[in-house]
Amino acid sequence: MQFKDFLKAMEKVCKFYDRDLNEEQLKIWFERVKPLHLKHFKTAIDHHIDTGRFFPTPSDLFDVARELAIAEQQQREKVGLRTTPQERSEETEAAKVNFKKIVNLLDHKKVRAE
Repeated sequence: MQFKDFLKAMEKVCKFYDRDLNEEQLKIWFERVKPLHLKHFKTAIDHHIDTGRFFPTPSDLFDVARELAIAEQQQREKVGLRTTPQERSEETEAAKVNFKKIVNLLDHKKVRAE
């Protein structure tokens, strides 16, 4: 997440709860939530506005965003999608190794049959 995107999202929650955060507080907040995907962070803010009675803590939003990410991951796995190129690459490499093993086994059996 980029700092400018974070600031725009935080503006919404600050306006809703009529709360001002100083520059130092915003930096601390950003350090805590920057590992989150922006869309999960925004959805967590919307959820908190709908359900929270008080101004959220980074932990409040992080928990909701983490649950969203887990649900999204489970949905992707349900339909057989992988979330990262690295996961796809690892699967491809494993498939190549298995294919080579099968070819070697077939070649070995062919040699025995001759």
